[in-house]
Amino acid sequence: MDVSTEPRSLDEGGYTTESIGETAATDDIIKPANIIYHVEDERFMTYGNNSIETERLLDDLNSHGQSDFEVIENPNSSLDLYPDTDFIELSFPTGIPPELVQQLLNEDSELLMDTETSFERIILYENQEDTVIRYLSFDGEESVEARVNINPSVFRSNYLYNYEVDNVYPVYSELAGGTGGA
Repeated sequence: MDVSTEPRSLDEGGYTTESIGETAATDDIIKPANIIYHVEDERFMTYGNNSIETERLLDDLNSHGQSDFEVIENPNSSLDLYPDTDFIELSFPTGIPPELVQQLLNEDSELLMDTETSFERIILYENQEDTVIRYLSFDGEESVEARVNINPSVFRSNYLYNYEVDNVYPVYSELAGGTGGA
């Protein structure tokens, strides 16, 4: 975290201005409120902003690239929002504009910037030979899907089925996300 301090100075109107606050990296500020593991017929969720699980997952997503971005218009009519397989869901406390998602994941793709939609959830799942990331918005207008450069077997063993049992809690409510297969 960079701390920014500036000496007091007079601005054009002759008033004294002072910088307050701190400068911080985007990924230090914008984090999922919860990570939800949808495994078989059960859901397990981190409690609050569990820094161990969150940092591990976001750091690893940052180190792998994403490709083949595709904007999906009206996702509620063209595909299920949630996959029919086991998946990981990152739930954010508020909508995240695409340019901040791009900074959070260190992505340079222009396609992600072309959308006006804010995303509340990120879904990670295996789709046959690929690991897929899906950015979801509950306004239903569009979602963005991409391939993550993580081998599906590595995704399963290192992420999907490798959560810390002591850091997650069972979820019994549909508020935790989709019903597709999990």
